[in-house]
Amino acid sequence: MPRRKAVDKDEVSPAAAKRKTTKTKPDNANVIVIDAGKNMEGEPFHDTIQTVEWLLTRKIMRSKSDADRKTAGGMDLFGIVVFGCDETDNPLGTEGVLAKEEVLQMATFDQMRFLSELSPSQKTYGDYAQGLIVALDWLKRRLEDGGDFDKKNLILFTNALGNRDRPTHRTALEVIASVLAAMDVELHVVGLTDPPESHSVTELKEFVAENGGSTYDYSNVGKLISKLSAYQQLTRLNYFQLEIAKDIKLNFKCINYISKARSDKEERMRAVDPRTLKAVHRQRHLFTVEETSKEDGASGDGGQGGPSAGSSSYGFGTFRPTGPNGAAKDNGFKKEEAMDEGEGEGTQQQKEYTYTQVNPEDKAYGYVFGSSKLIMDKETKDSYNLSFNYNRSSVFQLICTVPENAIHPQYMAGTETRVFVPDTRKGAQPAAGAFVEGLLEAKAVAIVRFAFNAIAQPTLVALKPRIHPEYNTPMLYGIRLPFADDIRHTMFPPLEKIDPIKSIEKLDLIDELIDNFMAEGEGALSNSHRQREAYLKRNQLIFEKVGVRTSVIKAGERELTETQKNIIEHVRREFPIVDYKAMKAAERENERQKVAEVDVDALLAGNEEEEEQEDLKPMKADLDAKVAKSAGDEKKGMSLFLKEQFAHIIVNASDSPEEINLNKLQFARSWCIRTAEPKLFNDLMGKLRNLDDIKEWAARCTNPALRPITTVECEKSEVNEEKAKKWWIDDEDDDDDF
Repeated sequence: MPRRKAVDKDEVSPAAAKRKTTKTKPDNANVIVIDAGKNMEGEPFHDTIQTVEWLLTRKIMRSKSDADRKTAGGMDLFGIVVFGCDETDNPLGTEGVLAKEEVLQMATFDQMRFLSELSPSQKTYGDYAQGLIVALDWLKRRLEDGGDFDKKNLILFTNALGNRDRPTHRTALEVIASVLAAMDVELHVVGLTDPPESHSVTELKEFVAENGGSTYDYSNVGKLISKLSAYQQLTRLNYFQLEIAKDIKLNFKCINYISKARSDKEERMRAVDPRTLKAVHRQRHLFTVEETSKEDGASGDGGQGGPSAGSSSYGFGTFRPTGPNGAAKDNGFKKEEAMDEGEGEGTQQQKEYTYTQVNPEDKAYGYVFGSSKLIMDKETKDSYNLSFNYNRSSVFQLICTVPENAIHPQYMAGTETRVFVPDTRKGAQPAAGAFVEGLLEAKAVAIVRFAFNAIAQPTLVALKPRIHPEYNTPMLYGIRLPFADDIRHTMFPPLEKIDPIKSIEKLDLIDELIDNFMAEGEGALSNSHRQREAYLKRNQLIFEKVGVRTSVIKAGERELTETQKNIIEHVRREFPIVDYKAMKAAERENERQKVAEVDVDALLAGNEEEEEQEDLKPMKADLDAKVAKSAGDEKKGMSLFLKEQFAHIIVNASDSPEEINLNKLQFARSWCIRTAEPKLFNDLMGKLRNLDDIKEWAARCTNPALRPITTVECEKSEVNEEKAKKWWIDDEDDDDDF
């Protein structure tokens, strides 16, 4: 039998190499270069930030899955370079240029937050040539680090007016042109005026045209956004499900909608497919009914005047699933009348429905949003074939609902590029439209988590409800939220209106839910039954606390199931009611007593008992040694001692500010008063407070024993008045920087 050939462990077989080789295309590199000089003040800078946020928001919402990247290209990676600013941080050391990141990365929350905090300089004018040179050098370093990019884009935002009083940049532009060609980088410039206001604008326009680039103003920048976001149909958001609880998933379709204020006529023409909206409108029309009013003598609880099971008094109608032709499902209710289909597109005619209960024991399970109820029983779920795959990336999971005004206005920029409408495919669920209308009624926004890349930083999205003005269709607009911290302190609806548990503190619930997602990681979305059950159990607990309440509707009244009762008891046991106002008042009283217990007079007078504390004895001995070393010159010895002590505090920033550091400073202050050296202590204390590395700690040093020394305090000390005044007015600066 022939011996099998030995294979080196480092050697890879051709078959294995073929398996390891990915078919994903290389990534795309996009370097955004922003002019933050004084020349961009006002509207130009505002429009620049709006445009960049629009681009990043669309990129975040359209981030492609692995399957998409095999056919449509790799990931879109971004880097940001700012020139004309007051900071300098770049590999070339060019003054006034800031390279924010060290790597190219996907559009992130940090980039959005960085843009919101950026403002134009008040003294520096932006030089676009310097910005381009640093940006190209920065991109070159990324290529040297092993980056393989399919496309490389340099997106420059400037009005070029920072160069109007400077000589031509012909030599620098020639170098930039050579680098652009060598690196195969495409240049896009946004913000140039037309007609040009100066020779620098004309020069930059000619340079871009000669090198195959493109220029845009803010009125037609939508073309650039569309060009950089070309994969409109290859996105995981085309179809997705919104999970509002473990047994109800609402089907939506994502359409390409572009805001009219940020696009030209051609883009608006093709942005929204009218056929989709009309189909959604027809679906909504077929599944919308109006409850008969109480005054008309119709009631849904056997004539008792209460609402019928599965009905709502909300004006948009009752949200009860019905059949594909408008016929109501026989889920324990009998239809009394039929509804005529509306005549013509965009119109809606309704007849009133009355339901009579067939079996009092039947229960219809649903969810309450405002006064709207989404019914979801077993027969309805089976009829619509609501299968759910936990490995699927196109899943939104509801965290909570908040008022519309809880979303900060700065997050609204560039977000109206993705719109979600109830899905019109066969088997789609009509309750999706009911969910949107329930949010409209409550004037609320749904805070959801996007289930892609669960192990990474959580992705928060706010879904804002709207009704299309032309087609009268329920829609959801996607709004990106940077961090959980930004919405944790928003005002939630009153507890007594949305939750059976009263007065439960809710500030940390969103962070708690995010921690659950992160701890679960990818396993939270796996098919493992145990992981899935644990994941759903934790979420259900938090749903109960944040106000997404599971309701059981029986004979027109709500009841709690045994499971819900157990959850409520668990919440009451694990999260007891706390009087936060009383707790804060007690903390303030304790702090006040601590301050009152400080013997300020003893500290100021250099009390002998305070000097002899165990932790101050080594310091006193060190001070005596310094004075002796200075040939008895008390002032010089004190100066050496204080410099050493302050340097020790700075180097050892880990010392407890309430214990060691505070005692050292109190001891030093007391001896400065004894030797009539207030200027020495005050100057060194001022330097300490201005140090960047411990500025936060210094700002908290509000103990009265650390306040600046005054002449009055020196006069009250054991030193005579003339010596105190002499040292107080002495302008000689004997202390060096440390």
